[in-house]
Amino acid sequence: GLAIELRVNDGTTELEGDGDDDDNEGPDDADDEDEFEATVTAVDVEAGTFTLEGGTIVRIDPERTKIDSEGDLTTLIDVNEALEAGKLVRAEGDAVPESPGPPLQLLALKVKFEIDDEDEEEDEQRVGDEEDFEDTIASLAVDEISTLVLDNGTVVLIDGNTEIKQSGDEKSLNSLQEVVDALNAGRTVETKGKGIVQGVEPLTILADEIEFELVEKGS
Repeated sequence: GLAIELRVNDGTTELEGDGDDDDNEGPDDADDEDEFEATVTAVDVEAGTFTLEGGTIVRIDPERTKIDSEGDLTTLIDVNEALEAGKLVRAEGDAVPESPGPPLQLLALKVKFEIDDEDEEEDEQRVGDEEDFEDTIASLAVDEISTLVLDNGTVVLIDGNTEIKQSGDEKSLNSLQEVVDALNAGRTVETKGKGIVQGVEPLTILADEIEFELVEKGS
């Protein structure tokens, strides 16, 4: 039979087979199944199809297609909603050719949809990591746990365990009150330090150590 494997490379869908079609059975022959695995780029719920990266169109037949219940998404409506929410959805499964195209069109026999959340996992892994920070200060709210917002959007938390480092330089500010006074006077204050990431949207760091310095105009 003709063994065909569908691969997606650099956005292009390719078919590879042994070319040995020694039977005259129809396209439903199991030997003519294609394996596919690629990112879903579009969904047409009414037509019952989804498009893979590279342009291949895959059709779902309610009577013949088995959607894997262990996948993250189990209907085309779910897939469409995930795409509209900006999520990355991958589809993998087996299908038989319906039209050589272009674009290639397949009828899915079984399919599994999964949300690719690598980016989310990377964000989760950052929580608890040590992170450096350095920028000018946009605002400072002094409290039991003080909140410092940097101009780049990073939030720095300062508690009783945070060490305020003193460089001895005349531009150095050695307390939060000195920083508040400088900001209230319209001065620009730069801060740098390191701490532990508490959150990622926005990046929030609990400072272990921090230092403040006045930024002179024109410097």
